[in-house]
Amino acid sequence: PKAEPEPELPLVLVPEAEPEPELPLVLLPAGH
Repeated sequence: PKAEPEPELPLVLVPEAEPEPELPLVLLPAGH
């Protein structure tokens, strides 16, 4: 079990990679 590099750490980095999908959604209606 010591070989496991804490799989919890990598999981936290995944959500950080997202460039806030909320921002692009706000730009769509603005262009109307």
